[in-house]
Amino acid sequence: TDFVRVYGSDIFSTDNCVLFCNACARAVNHENKYFISMHVQTAKHKLAAEKLKVGNAQACLLTTLTAGPSHKSEFSSDLCNAFIDAGIPLWKFGKQISQFF
Repeated sequence: TDFVRVYGSDIFSTDNCVLFCNACARAVNHENKYFISMHVQTAKHKLAAEKLKVGNAQACLLTTLTAGPSHKSEFSSDLCNAFIDAGIPLWKFGKQISQFF
């Protein structure tokens, strides 16, 4: 549980028996801090953690853009979902995408 606090609950989770890396979707040996440090430094973990952050940012942006009752909100939601399904990161649009809503 200490490692969950150190690295964040978005990266690691535990059931007090197994330490699970949410980014890599696999169990990590938690018997020694060294194993966790080595896992966090791997290229695979760094890439997966970055994708997890981008996914969280997209979800936040999707919520922001589609909030509020209006006839445009359904279109906004559909458009954002289409970008996400196509693998287009919404953060790349920045403020430009808000002009359409």
